[in-house]
Amino acid sequence: FFFSWYSIMCIAAGGPVYRLISKEQAIIRAVATTLSLTQITSAATKALVRDMRITMHDEYGIGIAAPQVGAGAAIFVAFIPNNIAPDVKPMPETVFYNPTLSIVETGGYVEMWESCLTIPDKIGKVKRRGEVIVNYFNEKGEPRSIEAKGFTAAVLQHEHDHLN
Repeated sequence: FFFSWYSIMCIAAGGPVYRLISKEQAIIRAVATTLSLTQITSAATKALVRDMRITMHDEYGIGIAAPQVGAGAAIFVAFIPNNIAPDVKPMPETVFYNPTLSIVETGGYVEMWESCLTIPDKIGKVKRRGEVIVNYFNEKGEPRSIEAKGFTAAVLQHEHDHLN
């Protein structure tokens, strides 16, 4: 199965549920495993996603991918909080199962500062495509699609990169 249970660090006092994987570990660079409908809707996957969300919020992130917590599954969670910037539209917390990302060629590029939970205390300026479409499955295994621009497109590309 796609979980690497060695990475779990349950902290009873309310800390992150998972220890974040360092950038040196192979799972960060491996291609994530596509999930079946049965796996998407399983109790084990629901528990993984619940714990990913807790870890993301405990680490003050706006996105997290399964490989970052040692699970080789094609899953990421992302959200855009209210009031992050005047020109950025919020996005509710969304779980993306088996996401595929397509570039909108007419969307141009955006360049912005990014940070990553896997590389703490570092930020860098990254140039990304300005508009993308992400096709994915929701927690019920139903197909969904989102078109994103600017900051949101950059966040989705960043999280998607962790799966490839």
